[in-house]
Amino acid sequence: MMRLKLTQLSLAVGLLTGSLNVYAVDTSANDFGMTGVLQTPTARMREAGDLSFSVNQTEPYTRINMILQPFDWLQGGFRYIDVSNRLFGPDIAGGQSYKDKGIDVKFRLAKESRDLPELAVGLQDLGGTGLFAGEYLVASKQYGEFDVAAGLGWGYVGARGDFANPLSVISDSADERPKFRDNAGDEAGDINAKQFFRGRVSPFASVQYQPLHSPFIFKLEYEGNDYQSEPQDNNQEQDSPFNVGVVWQAAPFIDFQLALERGNTPMVGLTFHTNLAKTAIQPRRYDPAPVPLRPEGTAPDVTSEVSASDLAAWAPVLEEQAGLVIQHMSLRGDELIIEAESQRYRHGSEAASHVARVLDQRAPEQIRWFTLQQETYGLTLADTHIDRPLWRKTQLAPSTPGEQAAAIQLEAPALLAADSAPVHYQPPQDPLTGGIGLGYQQTLGGPDGFVLYQLSVNAEAEYRLAPGAWFSGVASYRFFDNYDSFDYTGPSKLQRVRTFAREYLTTSDITVPNAQFTAVTDLAPNWFGMVYAGYLESMFAGVGGEVLYRPFGRGLAVGFDLNYVQQRDFDQLAGFCDTADDNGTTVNCDYRVLTGHASLYWRTGWEGVLATVKAGRYLAKDMGVTLDVSRQFPNGVEMGAYATVTDAGSDFGEGSFDKGIYVKVPFDLFLPKATRSVANINWNPLTRDGGALLNRKYPLFNLTEQREPALFKMPGTF
Repeated sequence: MMRLKLTQLSLAVGLLTGSLNVYAVDTSANDFGMTGVLQTPTARMREAGDLSFSVNQTEPYTRINMILQPFDWLQGGFRYIDVSNRLFGPDIAGGQSYKDKGIDVKFRLAKESRDLPELAVGLQDLGGTGLFAGEYLVASKQYGEFDVAAGLGWGYVGARGDFANPLSVISDSADERPKFRDNAGDEAGDINAKQFFRGRVSPFASVQYQPLHSPFIFKLEYEGNDYQSEPQDNNQEQDSPFNVGVVWQAAPFIDFQLALERGNTPMVGLTFHTNLAKTAIQPRRYDPAPVPLRPEGTAPDVTSEVSASDLAAWAPVLEEQAGLVIQHMSLRGDELIIEAESQRYRHGSEAASHVARVLDQRAPEQIRWFTLQQETYGLTLADTHIDRPLWRKTQLAPSTPGEQAAAIQLEAPALLAADSAPVHYQPPQDPLTGGIGLGYQQTLGGPDGFVLYQLSVNAEAEYRLAPGAWFSGVASYRFFDNYDSFDYTGPSKLQRVRTFAREYLTTSDITVPNAQFTAVTDLAPNWFGMVYAGYLESMFAGVGGEVLYRPFGRGLAVGFDLNYVQQRDFDQLAGFCDTADDNGTTVNCDYRVLTGHASLYWRTGWEGVLATVKAGRYLAKDMGVTLDVSRQFPNGVEMGAYATVTDAGSDFGEGSFDKGIYVKVPFDLFLPKATRSVANINWNPLTRDGGALLNRKYPLFNLTEQREPALFKMPGTF
């Protein structure tokens, strides 16, 4: 009885101090899409892999936010704001309301503990025009059903300016906050670090209450903005610094928000959120049913020596079950070797498991090893060795992860000629493949409309001349769009290598975005080469080549590409650009350029992070460097960001440098069948001519990804 009383007392004390995590911590979105209350942030973070999309409206602002959580300590994303009572300008967009873009980022400095709160620092609207730019330091602590936060805000977050900047004890320059245009080159899109944490500050605080097992979260906050210094002289009346609201968690992935802000203005919002990293591969209802495991004590179908006719009989079953396109099959002693391309499964271990089931049922017992030699367009990438006796043991009885890993191993390729074996089989090849699908692209936040979109039907075809040489092409027909409203072509001081996007999107309903010849080869162990020629992308045609050094199983790779290209005609058919209308002026667009880059790829081994650095000459003949950092989760979802800085200087125009974020999502997380296809969602706030890379269709680094053992195992295996 005494033990029970002490336990109850400990529980009560824990609830009062917030030291026991009995209740869920609220991570709903504030008006800017980040975890927070309404106008104020909290120190809370979502789980790594989370993606949220929110829309809310508080006159005169309508915000559309997309927020990513690539790590549990880092949250960031972008935003579009429609300002209903301000115009873009009659010379640009007639009566269109003003659209603004922004980027936010928040870092967790410390996790919540028994005695200390969670602590975070954040930067709001650090890119773009900086109209809503601000910084904050915030702490959060949970007390049972209540989550309390308090912090200091600079800039827009603390625009009321209640106190002098506490950082002025370090430097007097912290007292004054320069206007955005006073620094950083006077270009919209700069990251004006000279503003960060400067100027007067205001405190903010909040409390959120969610009853246990309730779908409702009640919010109360005290914010640091008085709305008397709004951007664009758009000052708003504020009756109270206290804002109140409620969130209804209508479903695990949908939140509705209602609030009263400024004491006089209603807010309504909607948030969709999901954790992409936790999304499991869907059941494969439309894949062939796996071959049943051969029961213990039964003999394989073939008990004598294997003949070429046996290999010919097994090949179609392997292709159907494992999604392979087999080039050769051969037998060397106790090893059966299959040279093939895997075209169904993203993870090599999954294809290997199907190979093992098929061959274990058919091949005689004296064959101990099954080897799948993985190829892509004739490039020999890796060998998957299946230890047949050990594999059977792991299937027939409980086994350790070590035994499972030893049963199916990925190793460097042996590079043996399959047809040199005493028994071999080469199946007939179908050189022509293709398909038809839907395409979608959009332009967000432009002066001609908040969302411009285009739906198309795309037909793709590929013809193999040899395992390492092929023709490929895409023809597209746009059948539904609102691009008739796309009238504005942004200014540029550089060669228009990308800012003629409107002309390429609207000139013709039928286009050929890509049509090229490509050839690849193994130059030497760990060295790969490629040449290509044709219509390489929607805007450029020409010739080029690439060399890649990628040691098997290593985290580093180095590549070099060089391309000579010419600007295509706007209809994306067979011609080249000659002259164009540049905002009423006829300009010469007969443009040729030599472009190329040296690339370094580093798979860090930490949290699935891949860092890529490219240095060289871009399409507008500017020289510079691109840094791309991404995290890949075990299920294949990837979140990343990139930035490019070149010597274009002030000629780059609005944005000052190229940057963007992206998400890649494998289709088989949502489809009831296996596929290697991936959806690539890329957001680039401004399309400018500086830092423009040639959009090559077959980068060697992508073609050789099977050389990485970390990408071989299916989630949850070994």
